[in-house]
Amino acid sequence: DEGERRGEEEEKMGEVSESASVGGEGGKSGSSKKAAVDAQSFNWVKRCMEELYGGAVGELQGLGEAAEKLDAFSTVLMLAETEHHLDDVSNSNDERVNSSSSFIINMLLQVKFSLQSVFTRFIDAQISAMGELKPNSRYCGVLLPFKKFPTFVRKLESQMPMGRRQPIADSSYSKLIVRLFEWLDGIARQEEKYYHIVKMENFHHFSASMREVLQSCPGLESVRDYVKQADKKYGEHEQAYLNWIIHDGIGKVQEFCNGVTEMRDALSASEIQYQEAFSKDKLRRLLADVGGRNKVHKALADMKKRMEKHLSVEENLHPKLCDLLQSKLKTLLDSLLSILVECYGGEKASELEAIVNSL
Repeated sequence: DEGERRGEEEEKMGEVSESASVGGEGGKSGSSKKAAVDAQSFNWVKRCMEELYGGAVGELQGLGEAAEKLDAFSTVLMLAETEHHLDDVSNSNDERVNSSSSFIINMLLQVKFSLQSVFTRFIDAQISAMGELKPNSRYCGVLLPFKKFPTFVRKLESQMPMGRRQPIADSSYSKLIVRLFEWLDGIARQEEKYYHIVKMENFHHFSASMREVLQSCPGLESVRDYVKQADKKYGEHEQAYLNWIIHDGIGKVQEFCNGVTEMRDALSASEIQYQEAFSKDKLRRLLADVGGRNKVHKALADMKKRMEKHLSVEENLHPKLCDLLQSKLKTLLDSLLSILVECYGGEKASELEAIVNSL
């Protein structure tokens, strides 16, 4: 009896000691039990999710593969929706969602990476197909990839929900445009004669058509710098082309004016005519080649006709370039007139002035 009574007292003391303990062995035991239950619950939910939805990843990835064959643009919409659901799960405060969030997040991430891979493969295929095109640079006009690119961008933009742009789309635009410009340079270099024409027309088409796309797709900022770059390149090749046309038409005047301008850095105006290359005799021969008003106007008309043969009808640059050509020719002859007055005592200046004023 004494032994039983002592055992009961020790048991009660143990219960009192455990209930009074704060952070002691009794508290650790309770925490461990809860952690074990949570781990068991997590593993049980994970096993259930895997058994129920383990095949969903493959099926969803299969949808992405199928979309690539039917309409690869739709993979961007699928990617946007996947990321939207991924954000919902990641930021959820619902305990029911949290208990299975690890499995769902992992599943959605696998689907996201798969869709990104599908879309990247699609973009690489576009670049590969472009590289296989070998058009002749002679009177090629606007090349097919430059014609199709604005439509490509519009279609891809239509797949992105409002306010949910896809970084992979913007990076793909950059990738395509860089390759497009490199490809254009290769085509243009086939024949030096047509180098500036090919680049001028295609850069003009790119900048004009993509400005329209930018107006209808306000979120499309990733291509704006490329449009500015195309504008600049178009201007450079336009000026180079016009200079080439003028040089081919009345190149002697161009060379004479450039030569005198360079000499003026070292000599006074009155000393120019005593240089062999710029003597009065050379000047008179030059003016004879230029001829009168009718001859200059005929030379201008011939240059315009030549440009008409070079330029494509679809881009319609001929009227604009004709105006610029006439303006550049007038500026050139006006420079020659100034040289006559400053360096040659105004010889034949009145005749040349009449020609300048007629342009």
